[in-house]
Amino acid sequence: MVRKWYTISPAMEFRGFYCNGQLNALSQYNHLCYYPTVHLHAKAIGAAIKAFFDKNVKDVLAKKFTQYVIDFALIGDKDDNGAFTFDRVMIIELNPFLFSTDAALYSWGKERPLLENGPFEMRVLEKEITAVKTKLSVDWRDILEQETKKLLKPEAKKTTLH
Repeated sequence: MVRKWYTISPAMEFRGFYCNGQLNALSQYNHLCYYPTVHLHAKAIGAAIKAFFDKNVKDVLAKKFTQYVIDFALIGDKDDNGAFTFDRVMIIELNPFLFSTDAALYSWGKERPLLENGPFEMRVLEKEITAVKTKLSVDWRDILEQETKKLLKPEAKKTTLH
């Protein structure tokens, strides 16, 4: 499939859980990062994604699928005050409704009844989490350590993170 390219802010990606005829849960996709804008506007974001899903997606996919994990993105930009605004919701991909599919801020083992039956809820991080490195897979930890060492070398360029 070829479509217009959209730049997606990592903060504006969300994972939804559809089962038994409804979108039961929604989570920020990157469950290791705290995004103040997402936290502040979580209810509005959840309502916008759910409304988009109910109006444009639910009935179309119900003809073929009974359960799935669906990733959404809010497409937009920063306004003159630096706040993120969005003008459309998009689907990124569909995934199987399986334990092997990342549950983001939910737990397949502890919360499967919620993911299967609802009632609808949305989760976002409400504060920064500590010890993020220990939550990463070993491969990603190694990459993080290598990149950190490069940044800490005296000859390395100064880098500003935004």
